[in-house]
Amino acid sequence: MPNLEELDHALIRLSHAIGSEPVGKNASAGAQPRGWVSLPKAQPPLSIGMPLLIAQHPDGSPIKLALDTESLLKVNDNGTRVRYATNTEHGSSGSPCFDIDWTLVALHHMGDPGWQNPKFNEGIPIGLIQARLNQKGLVAP
Repeated sequence: MPNLEELDHALIRLSHAIGSEPVGKNASAGAQPRGWVSLPKAQPPLSIGMPLLIAQHPDGSPIKLALDTESLLKVNDNGTRVRYATNTEHGSSGSPCFDIDWTLVALHHMGDPGWQNPKFNEGIPIGLIQARLNQKGLVAP
């Protein structure tokens, strides 16, 4: 079972604030900016059967939305992994997982190793990542 040091994430600092830029290469000067996905202050609830939406860029392709209305299958015993039925495409690891209200709840981690007949996908609860980043002084609490 993975421990709290095995959260499989990366934090990168961009050279500029990409969320302030307009969407698209040929966007007009007054176009709406991309925006940001905020980290929640605490782990949002993860309840069995809840819907889960995943905004993925499989293998670098344009964004695709994966959703399942009865998705969450289980949270492991120490709370470091969440399994769900929302189906993603290959290359989607690192995608944000949202609840039905578009609250960030997890970071997509991997698909079922039995990929020929997959039964689940797996993510890291976002509250654990937030707590670890806070502990290391990398983000403001």
